[in-house]
Amino acid sequence: MTFPSGTLPALRLHEPLVPAATQSAPGTETVSELFELVVLPQLEELNRSATTIREYRLHHERWGLFWSTRIDHPRAGAEPAACQVTREDLLAFRRWLPRILAGTSARTLNKHLQTLQMTFAAAAEVGRLSAGIRVKSLPQRKAADKLYFTHEEMTALYRAADAATWPVNWSGTLTPGDFWRTCFSFWFPYGMRTQELVNYEADHRPLLVRQISLHPESPSPNGRATNEHGWFHYVPQKQARFKPEPLVLPLTRITRAHVQMVLQSRSVEPSEPLLPAPRCNRSFYEAWNAILKAAKVKPKPKLDGEDREYEIKHFRKTATTLIDLHRPGMGPVIVGHADRDEPSEVSRVHYNNAELAMVETLSTLPMPEGFEDIFKRGEKQLTLF
Repeated sequence: MTFPSGTLPALRLHEPLVPAATQSAPGTETVSELFELVVLPQLEELNRSATTIREYRLHHERWGLFWSTRIDHPRAGAEPAACQVTREDLLAFRRWLPRILAGTSARTLNKHLQTLQMTFAAAAEVGRLSAGIRVKSLPQRKAADKLYFTHEEMTALYRAADAATWPVNWSGTLTPGDFWRTCFSFWFPYGMRTQELVNYEADHRPLLVRQISLHPESPSPNGRATNEHGWFHYVPQKQARFKPEPLVLPLTRITRAHVQMVLQSRSVEPSEPLLPAPRCNRSFYEAWNAILKAAKVKPKPKLDGEDREYEIKHFRKTATTLIDLHRPGMGPVIVGHADRDEPSEVSRVHYNNAELAMVETLSTLPMPEGFEDIFKRGEKQLTLF
């Protein structure tokens, strides 16, 4: 998890949930002990993901390893009490990290120090340290290149999907290529993040069968719009703490056809993921890279000649870009950046709420030519629960 330069995550702090008899005297704990005593209970109370907590703990473990290697330091051999740590120690830790993490980026180095600084600040807040320690972050690239896929590139990717050999046996008779083509049918118009569609890692919250409705009426309690192709809803995982209400979206003609293909391929339960997949990060990205290679799709190089590659996160940029070109103002609404309960500017002008604007936008959004291949497979009627 990353934080803007110079900021730390906000935690609602309280006294450590540890019996007084087992607590060390204030000022004698190490930074790692303070993380367990003060920060961890708050992370768990805030329902932070297991992946985030593992990352924080790994940063503290590396901090401890750093001290075990400081043979030239008066306090070498064991992690000192947090009250003895200085700003210079943090800087030395940052200089040491590249020795054990080859090719470490400025972003990774900053994340390690931000984690430690979070612990210092939390401990100071509850009186177990007199003050926190701050180190200025290293300059880092603020955002990925603003690349987006053209319709021609999407057609090439769609038709090259059979180059993927993962996941196998995921949905009856459907192939790995069918899996990826279904992903493209969601990624292109909606810009969903990977963890919101595919559960290739344990803490992902993928789209479930019960979150899809093939009925025309909006499933939103306050919704009045209708869409002949149906609807789906999900809570963007990255925004769940700040926007817990579901994002309700109309299905496109293309996406509905892919959903029907998947649901007709096997017996499904409402609680199952639409796209069940083995939990293998490596295989997921190997399949993606195989499709890229077979499609011969690459973005233009930088002006200095440096080569670039497309990444799955560029689907989110593609959706936002092409939707806004088609209907200005609707990109943030559909990909989930806009407030759920606030209509966009375009909605205020033409509609009473964003649902009607989303239906019109997505029903008229131009789709890549290759996506029409789904209809060559034939369509069947499907009743979903």
